[in-house]
Amino acid sequence: MFSVFVYLMQDENKDNDVVKSICRNTRIKKRKPVYEYTPASIKMLLKYLPQRDEIIPRDFKFPWGDGFETLCLINALWVRCAFHVLSVHCKASEKNIKGGMESSILLKINKKQLIRDIDIVASVGDDKIEKFVDSLTYGFGVKTPDPALQPIYSTGSGALLIPSILLMTSNCQRNALSLSARLDKKLFDRSSRFFEIKMVEHISEKVSHLGRCFQNRHYSANGDKEEVDLVVLDSEEKFCLIIEMRWMIQPGDYRELVKRQKVCDEKVVQVERKKRFFNRNKVEVMGSLVANETRFNDYRFEAIVLVMNYGGKQSIVSEIPVVNSDIFEKLINNENKLAEVYETCRSLSWLPKEGEDFEYQTESFEVGGETIRSPAFTMNINADEYASRLRQPTVNRVDA
Repeated sequence: MFSVFVYLMQDENKDNDVVKSICRNTRIKKRKPVYEYTPASIKMLLKYLPQRDEIIPRDFKFPWGDGFETLCLINALWVRCAFHVLSVHCKASEKNIKGGMESSILLKINKKQLIRDIDIVASVGDDKIEKFVDSLTYGFGVKTPDPALQPIYSTGSGALLIPSILLMTSNCQRNALSLSARLDKKLFDRSSRFFEIKMVEHISEKVSHLGRCFQNRHYSANGDKEEVDLVVLDSEEKFCLIIEMRWMIQPGDYRELVKRQKVCDEKVVQVERKKRFFNRNKVEVMGSLVANETRFNDYRFEAIVLVMNYGGKQSIVSEIPVVNSDIFEKLINNENKLAEVYETCRSLSWLPKEGEDFEYQTESFEVGGETIRSPAFTMNINADEYASRLRQPTVNRVDA
């Protein structure tokens, strides 16, 4: 969507029908752009804008509505900001106004009007729109507000200030998820199960050539109960891999990074407990999975944690590696046996290597006449080259 906006902003496209329509709808009053925001005035712009990818499952629950309604609200607010910036730019260009009226790019609007404008595109009801606007207002419902997550500012007079370009260049769906986690963590944790179900289904499909897969099953034995995201069983090799998964929002700052690390540790502790349960109750657990088999004591049980949208961290238990799901997908395509996949994950041979994939450096810059130095690193390969190395056989990868 933003690429279309940039296209319309370029001078060589001033004769575009959308640009001319917006220009005709805008006039200058006291050096300020004035325009009507109506279904008719935005009709041509809406036809130009493509539908953005849906990252959020439609049934995901937010404090203001479900996933589909959230996508509608985000799109409606995005269109409102885009129309405002285009109105300012097009009229300033037409009138050759010095500075391009840059002070008008900040959208100032009252709450009632903003709700009406969003409703033109979203049509989800005023109550949900108001909750959405309130949630995106800086400081609402949180102790440590983040302007990226809550970009709308409320003035003392009741007007709302919206930094249009900041909002338009943000990953709004990702930010909505992060904001939801801050506003109502219990609701977010319940809803995020939608992502993990899709993740389990996807990984199960990818690993099915290495063994039988059992998704989201409950196991009970001797008074104990456990639920496991995915169990992959290689009966020929008598090897069972217990996989716990966690879908995450990509961390946006250091605080979120620390939280993701803590979640990884919690997942390792969790799957370690489940591994002990399987080892204590081999006959009962395996009897529910494998027919016509009695020698369950010969089976070997191992466990890993898969995370999505986060690189992971070194596991607090060396026998239970934490692996990014994208890396895991590359690795399972290389090995012929499930046990080999586990051993490769545990060996950490897949991690980027200093001197081969990256180099540590010291970055220096001047501030107020003083030199500030900070640790940094530079990449020697790109993502495609790294993925290509992962697709090499394990023995070659280890020897490199």
